[in-house]
Amino acid sequence: MNRTRRVIVVVLVLAFRCPALSADDFTWDLADSLAKGDLQTVDQILRENADRMTTAEKRLAYSFVLDYTRGETTLKAMELLWNYGIRAIQFDLFNAINNSHISTVVDRILDEGIRPNGEILLTAAEKQRWDFVKLFTEMGADVNYKYPADKSYADGMTALIHAANSNNLEMIRFLVEHGADVNLRTDDGATAASLAYESGFVDIYNYLVDHGAVDFVQTLPQPENSSGNGQGIARLIDSGTPVFTSGTYRLSGSAAEIKFTGAGAGYLSYKNTAGNTVIGVFQVTGNTLTLTTEGITFTYRVDGASSFSGNGETWTRIGD
Repeated sequence: MNRTRRVIVVVLVLAFRCPALSADDFTWDLADSLAKGDLQTVDQILRENADRMTTAEKRLAYSFVLDYTRGETTLKAMELLWNYGIRAIQFDLFNAINNSHISTVVDRILDEGIRPNGEILLTAAEKQRWDFVKLFTEMGADVNYKYPADKSYADGMTALIHAANSNNLEMIRFLVEHGADVNLRTDDGATAASLAYESGFVDIYNYLVDHGAVDFVQTLPQPENSSGNGQGIARLIDSGTPVFTSGTYRLSGSAAEIKFTGAGAGYLSYKNTAGNTVIGVFQVTGNTLTLTTEGITFTYRVDGASSFSGNGETWTRIGD
């Protein structure tokens, strides 16, 4: 890459979320030396210019280190910056996470006293740096942070929604315990629970519902109707088709259970005697109960407040 192209790339990177910066010629020599891993020349440039560097030039120097080096070279270059009085700022912590630097580089910036904000925590979640998501949360960063709506990169994502997309139940538990809002939506209306539903992450879906996740049915595409070929849901599942999860109704003569969430319409989870699980949706219209999963619809008759039957099956309510 020639110098002109490198200048353009660096300026574009820095302009993304950092104030506009300018530079003298020596800063581009610094960038070239860092890109080549020539730390001896880096040391010489800093020694000759550190005392007269402007704040903007120091900002460029730190950004160059994080943009053009990796691994141990980054750590050594950061030590040179420290030796010449050039300190990290919060943007450098963002840059280290965004550029997927090794943990010791991030730790080195934290050791300088830099503290994360919500944007840095969200970036860590985007990069699936879950160790730092935990650390930044414990340091007080906003777990419910979203990119501002007026930003071109705003999408409404939160750390919790990223964790749901990644099927990371441990992280979801951690974030909820630290104040994550389970009902926040992305710009296209998705929630952590609706995404878990669509991906078949049953444990995550159930955990979120148990911790207050509500109002997701309208965010999901309605499955196509099918008769199920006259088979009941349990017969279809036990024959090897993906199954539903545990709940509040039990199949007569069996250990199979269905749990319904919602009033009149909502989600269901089914678990058969073999422990196979799947989730779906349900709707009650009059005395007709309709269950849908995997694009197949089953119809039952509501017999009363605590039972329903049909397709050769009788289900009885056993509790909440």
